[in-house]
Amino acid sequence: MKLYRSILIVDDETRWLRAMAVSLRQEVPEARVSCCENSRHAIDMIIGQDIDLVLLDLNMPHIGGEELLDTISEQAPFTRVIVVTGANDTATAVRCVKRGAYDFFVKGGRPEQLIACIRRALEVAALEVNYREVTQSFLGKKRLGKLPGIISQSSKMNDCIRYATALTRSSYPVVIESESGGGKRTFATGLAQLMDEENSAAHLQLEQFKHSVIATLFGRVRGVNKVGEPAQLGFFEQNRGRVVILEGLFQLENDVINSVVNALISRQYYPLGSVQHMPLPCKVLVLTELPLQQLRDQGKVTPTQFVALHTHHIVLPPLRERPEDIGLLAAQFMQDACEHLNKPLIPLCFELVQQLEQESWPGNVAELRARVFKAVALGNLQALVNAAQNTEPDPDTETQVSFPNKLPTLSEVQQLLIHEALKRCNYSQVEAAKLLGISQSALSRRLR
Repeated sequence: MKLYRSILIVDDETRWLRAMAVSLRQEVPEARVSCCENSRHAIDMIIGQDIDLVLLDLNMPHIGGEELLDTISEQAPFTRVIVVTGANDTATAVRCVKRGAYDFFVKGGRPEQLIACIRRALEVAALEVNYREVTQSFLGKKRLGKLPGIISQSSKMNDCIRYATALTRSSYPVVIESESGGGKRTFATGLAQLMDEENSAAHLQLEQFKHSVIATLFGRVRGVNKVGEPAQLGFFEQNRGRVVILEGLFQLENDVINSVVNALISRQYYPLGSVQHMPLPCKVLVLTELPLQQLRDQGKVTPTQFVALHTHHIVLPPLRERPEDIGLLAAQFMQDACEHLNKPLIPLCFELVQQLEQESWPGNVAELRARVFKAVALGNLQALVNAAQNTEPDPDTETQVSFPNKLPTLSEVQQLLIHEALKRCNYSQVEAAKLLGISQSALSRRLR
């Protein structure tokens, strides 16, 4: 990973300041090194020059190092701070780390250790810079190859995004396929936003309406089931002109699947009890975990339907095939979790991201998100890695719930319970929702 070139040395000792700058330019030549002798100017330089790493002395006139450390943590939370001071005091070191320092060194120590620490800090800064650049690129106008809500630098995922953005004007149904937890719902929501920038997408989990899917989607005429029963507008007509996202279609009975797929392909349908067809008034995105070829082999779709659905078919890569995205996603989920649980922002270390990249992630993005939220709720980032080593429930804790000394909030308990349900159900949201006794859409809202 290429280092991001932005270091500021803050120290009132001119000789040490200059010597350190010379040493850094020799040992880390790719870095841009700046110096600040007056601590009153430090925060302006950090913000104005977008500094990524600060080497900070503690004993300075005007503004002390610890006070400046607090200011940096508040006003520049993504800036790493390494304290380099003459005070060889364990209590001071612990206090600085608790205040947000990345590391603590005593002047006169082994320079190679300090240089190694600086390189590690710059690697973490580079990871965060990449993340911010990717996310900021989605704040502008619609561009080819960008999808709102999707954070990725994977070539496989970007191929999917570029293909999806080319379909925004198409009226044919788009099938988005991924493994469980692979991000198809987020991908579909982003694509729907490109298709219709004025209205939000209408999402429907069809498994909730197993016995009334046709009436729910197509509507029904007056008196179709019993005399005097009023007519009902279908979901398609209710969302005229919008983008509709259907999930769980291929878990239904074959005759229901065929009726809905035929309506999507022909772009017309018959309300229940009517002989007069109606044009399909909306664009439809269909989400599936089952490959289309498997659906054909199982007889859930006919060969003709299989060919038609392949017209616009997007297969999202699983997380194990896009390890370069794990650090970006983990950083985003960490920020979301800290905001949701009202916790201070916890930076990810480069070594932890490397460990996460080595895992297989059977639950894909949903598993990564759940584990990040659990780690934040527990206040222990190591739980991100430990979770992979504890996939089986502990028999001693199956009949009771234990809590840490500090009682978690209701919000934290909810996130831990959702994570445990997802883990036990192999990160299938449908099965996890059943285990929790709530609907799949209710679980989706809590995950968002």
